Amino acid sequence: MIRVRPERFPPGTLRKLHAKGIGPFRIITKISPNAYTLELPDDYGVSNTFNISDLVAYKEPVEIPSEPFEPESPPLVSEPLPECPQACFKKASEQIEKIIDDKITNTRNKQYRKYLVHWKDRLNEDDTWISREELHRLNLEHLKTTR
Repeated sequence: MIRVRPERFPPGTLRKLHAKGIGPFRIITKISPNAYTLELPDDYGVSNTFNISDLVAYKEPVEIPSEPFEPESPPLVSEPLPECPQACFKKASEQIEKIIDDKITNTRNKQYRKYLVHWKDRLNEDDTWISREELHRLNLEHLKTTR
């Protein structure tokens, strides 16, 4: 079964179905690799030969159960979430090993300096951009040695 794209029909024809496409229709013959003849009702008033670009595969409608809120399968058992690896957390007690880079971020009204820091006893993947204020709170001596 196939649907016909609504753009294929002239404006004003079959207006009610224009938004979604018309059909489904049975394919009668394949005229060429890009032309097909469909089984259309006589009152449509258009040729029953269509270019493949005007056709859309028909999908059966999804059946909605009469009681959608009745559980058909056993309820899901909630499992505890796995623990987040330590790399997810940045505690104020963590120490900065070194400042790798810095950059200035522009906003409409202001410029902000950010620092790329490497955390002590952490992988390079855990390097983080932090604000000047956060750097100041975590490690005052690194702030004094940068620009």
